Amino acid sequence: MEDSGVYYPKMGKISRQDRSSLFLYNSLKKLTVKELKRLARKYKLRNYSYLSKDKIIRFLLENVEGSVLEQEFTTVKNLPDAGYIDKQRKSKSNSQTIQKSTKYDIQYKNLPVIVVPIKRWTDYPVELVNLIRQMDVPTLLNFCRTSREIRQLCQQLPDIQYRIEKAKVLKTGLIFIGAGGEDLRLRLRPDEAPMKVLSLTRRSIAIVPDDIKYLDELSGIVLSFNNIVELPPSIGQLTNLVNLNLENNQLVALPSSIGQLTNLANLNLENNQLVALPDEIGDLRELLILKVNRNRLTELPDTIGNLTNLIELAASRNRLSNLPPSLENVPLRELILYSNRFTRFPDIIPKIGSLTLLSLWNNQLTKIPTDIGNLVNLDHLFLGRNRLTSLPSSIGNLRLLLFLNLEHNMITFLPPSITQLINLRKLELEFNEIAQLPSAFGQLTSLRYLNLKHNELFYLPSTFTNLDNLTVLILEENPHLILDDDITAFLRVVEARPRSYVRV
Repeated sequence: MEDSGVYYPKMGKISRQDRSSLFLYNSLKKLTVKELKRLARKYKLRNYSYLSKDKIIRFLLENVEGSVLEQEFTTVKNLPDAGYIDKQRKSKSNSQTIQKSTKYDIQYKNLPVIVVPIKRWTDYPVELVNLIRQMDVPTLLNFCRTSREIRQLCQQLPDIQYRIEKAKVLKTGLIFIGAGGEDLRLRLRPDEAPMKVLSLTRRSIAIVPDDIKYLDELSGIVLSFNNIVELPPSIGQLTNLVNLNLENNQLVALPSSIGQLTNLANLNLENNQLVALPDEIGDLRELLILKVNRNRLTELPDTIGNLTNLIELAASRNRLSNLPPSLENVPLRELILYSNRFTRFPDIIPKIGSLTLLSLWNNQLTKIPTDIGNLVNLDHLFLGRNRLTSLPSSIGNLRLLLFLNLEHNMITFLPPSITQLINLRKLELEFNEIAQLPSAFGQLTSLRYLNLKHNELFYLPSTFTNLDNLTVLILEENPHLILDDDITAFLRVVEARPRSYVRV
């Protein structure tokens, strides 16, 4: 249409040379909206369902020849009902007639139209995004301001685009990059049930694709024993993850988006090259188990105190020398810190009363504080391979203790209170400097395993014969040890017990 001439009501200018169009417009005005829609359907037009009567007429004028419209107007009472229009029943000749009757391909540009109700838009994302892409920016912005439906569509566009990209990934698969630069394609089988666990171990994977974010149904990822150097930030979008296993890789750092995995319960980062954990790790409020053994950590973030569900923290074989005070707020049951650089017993540990297992084996501790007796729930305590010379008498408060490891220290004597550990089953005291045992040592009647190898013992107390459950006794390399007749007879009894041995 030209820019000068007569105005149609609510339609803008029309050409003076095409006044017949005005007559046709007025004729079409006499039809009902229902009849106009039937006419639009007949000629395979789309995107008219929510238009007003004037805009439907304009839509018809722009896309159907005027002579055809005049003929249809004269026989309007014979227009077929929409319910009887079946694409499969239309004859080939009828289809050709309809195609010839249109001026040109239907233009979607500048049309504020909606194909289906908004709740169904996400069912047809490709068609809708293509429609929006054909709108020019001013038109799109205008209708986003004035139309509630279009505004809602604009708000849903990111989700629609996400669904399109996800469909592509499910069809083509994920492409990981191998250590040698080769592509490692993972087929996802989109026609089957959504994948819940992704397990790719020992595949020499070096780079995890950013497209992994589209596998948002995943509850578990196992990428252990690979060569992964870093994780894509998009890993944080997998909010359904419960288990993430990345042990035995080459990770140097974690993306801050790791804190978005709010459902994560188990995080395994063992045997990597991590020098620090991000503060965002404190956002993993559902985390139960955190394993960071065999890394290069020099400290733990203070935000770890926000992990109010954490029950196991394993950080052995790192470079830790202290613990954050916030760890007091964590209900830990197992704290594993062996082979680090602790020179003094961390002050925060006695305040974690929920501990059942504590390992500070192979550090440089010289003293155990008195308040270790506060850990009344301990059943396993590993203090071997340190520089201890004595134990506090409060050790006797640990009545639930089953296993006590004190090997390879410089302990010269044991406090008498150690005989109060009536549930103790295994006691390792090898490679110390113990000269004698407490006289009431025989009260440890639950003891089954006792290793006193390489000490300075002179004799065993007479109560030693009360150890009725003892099956393993190692007394080797005690050059000053003298056994009296009662102890010698007791050793024969021990040797006669099933699956037992004595080494002197």
